[in-house]
Amino acid sequence: MTGFGFVLRGVFLFLMVCLMGPGSSYAEGNPQTTQDLGMSGTIGEEPIAMIITLENRTHPTKAHYSSASAQKIIPLTVQVTGNHVVLSGQDKEVFTLYFVSGSREKTDPLSFYTASGMQGMWSDGTKTLPVSLQFVLSRDHLTDCIFYPHHLPNDKPIPAEKRCEQDADMAALRQCIQSPYTSDDAVESCINAALKTCHPDQRTTNLCVSDITVYLDRTIRQRLASRTPHGLTEQSYPLWLKQVTQSCLDTSGFSPEGTGFAADIGFCVAEEKLRLLQNALQPMPQRIRSERPRH
Repeated sequence: MTGFGFVLRGVFLFLMVCLMGPGSSYAEGNPQTTQDLGMSGTIGEEPIAMIITLENRTHPTKAHYSSASAQKIIPLTVQVTGNHVVLSGQDKEVFTLYFVSGSREKTDPLSFYTASGMQGMWSDGTKTLPVSLQFVLSRDHLTDCIFYPHHLPNDKPIPAEKRCEQDADMAALRQCIQSPYTSDDAVESCINAALKTCHPDQRTTNLCVSDITVYLDRTIRQRLASRTPHGLTEQSYPLWLKQVTQSCLDTSGFSPEGTGFAADIGFCVAEEKLRLLQNALQPMPQRIRSERPRH
């Protein structure tokens, strides 16, 4: 793939995340696409990561899981029947799961892209343990380690030298989320701090920025679903996000053909999301980037 083609694909995937969200339906009639769906969860009390590769966001073609302690990849076969998913692994391992929804509005039937996760049981023939999985991120080339516990709230971070190459510093980001808004400069510093653990090449930067925007989006949606509405609501947030994304596109100093375009848009949207969280979900009257920057 040419550099130009890679950038356009990166921009397309990023805008899909921003404008649709990880749980949105995918319009029919689009060309066939293949993406990884990454999950974080537990078998019993053991943290695990699971990645399922999907065609057109519906048909699973391959899958595997790994535990955070052993970090050994275990291939799985997948069978989906309605709301139920059976994943079979090595040594008689079987996951018997069902889709769950995190929305107040019940959607039926649930699927990999209308559900928020899966629950059920795991068995190896000698013991049976409960399983809980949350759908976290969908994109190309996912790595298990970004779904281990240091990506989840309230867990101790893994030292930077042991992180994935494309792993943003989520501990630093969570600390910023909990801080009140003080200035746009402070918001920008927070996003830069979260990116410090990422390898500086453009592809990794794009992936890190995407991780940050998705993490912030998930945090916003969780807070909107669990609080009495004031300011933005679950219904008004998608429109706000669409407007913010368009503003970032309109004020970008990068050409769409440039290698830094996708990361620039993602960085801008991440700043807006973080500022929204710091300001108790109250939108600010002016965009964080109100004019096209000069280079």
